[in-house]
Amino acid sequence: MPQDNDGRPLDPDKPHERPPVVLGAELANAKAVEARHREVAHAPSPLAGVRYDLALGEGDLFRFVESSRDEVILRFIHYCRGLDPGERAQVRSSLTMDDFYTLLTFARRGALRALRANDSEIVVRGTEAISLIDAERIDWRDAVWESALLAYAGGRTGLNVGDAFTAAASAAEPGISEVLDRFAHERVDNLEDDWGYREQATPAGVILVSDGGEPFAPTIDLVSIAFDIVAVIEDGPWRVSDVETGSDMPAVWLHRGDPKAVETALESMRGCVAINGALSPSVSARPGAQQLTAFLGEFADSNAAGAIAAATGPGSRGGFAGIGVAGGAVCAVMVSRSVMQGVDAYESEVSLDRFRAGLVRVLTEAVA
Repeated sequence: MPQDNDGRPLDPDKPHERPPVVLGAELANAKAVEARHREVAHAPSPLAGVRYDLALGEGDLFRFVESSRDEVILRFIHYCRGLDPGERAQVRSSLTMDDFYTLLTFARRGALRALRANDSEIVVRGTEAISLIDAERIDWRDAVWESALLAYAGGRTGLNVGDAFTAAASAAEPGISEVLDRFAHERVDNLEDDWGYREQATPAGVILVSDGGEPFAPTIDLVSIAFDIVAVIEDGPWRVSDVETGSDMPAVWLHRGDPKAVETALESMRGCVAINGALSPSVSARPGAQQLTAFLGEFADSNAAGAIAAATGPGSRGGFAGIGVAGGAVCAVMVSRSVMQGVDAYESEVSLDRFRAGLVRVLTEAVA
């Protein structure tokens, strides 16, 4: 999903355009409302302490990680069904911003689970979860995004999306009701173009991968190879946070080669997958300042792939560490740097090279 620098989805109506707003303004406003709301006494939250473990991948869409939190949320939703409007409003008021994001994570997971199980009832539960949220105490765009995923999953699983979303809207507060009502009337058939996601079948089941919007027509199963690279990356302090199809392979990472040769090779690329890593807080005081990205591209031939592999790195410019490995017409480029001035990079040219053997093995097996 295209995001701003705070990790929030961009304007849901124009997901591939960066809106002219102050970054983080929507979330900052929501936090201010939340702070004022918490100044008033409320009943204890029924979801206190119920949090998905995002570090374990429980919020991911490019893979599905089972979580016992789902059953807790389902029981809570079932309880709320029996409440009258006044009681429901009291429960909503007792919930915190963190609780709302737990409900949004449940909805996101529900969209993926519904697609994997072809079960429309899971989508209904997701809409019920969103109906319990207060739009003023979240970044409202998050509710739009999760609702779009649910509407897509509902359409794919044969749900009467209009009826389900209308029912959920009728039980929601005005802000969320408006969001849900939108998708009661707006079909979501094209996640890739409209919402920046691609549904992908894998041996482990359906997944949703973010899509960068670049041409993506590989003749080799780059997504499967990418998941083998995910395993290589996660054998240590890095965890993969996103897998993106339709990515480009920026020439800024390819300063060890002749620019014209690199340009020619890149023009022959048939498709690219980007794999983004997040560093464990246990090894760095500033994990968010660190970038690790692997680009996996298929090219017209082995010469082009080899040229990209040989060009990977900073050259005389410095500023980042990079390694490149080619196997047949496929090339993997891995780069790492600090993205924050004054914070040293976690990886160096020497340390990053520990990934080379794993990349060689993955590409060798893929093209064998």
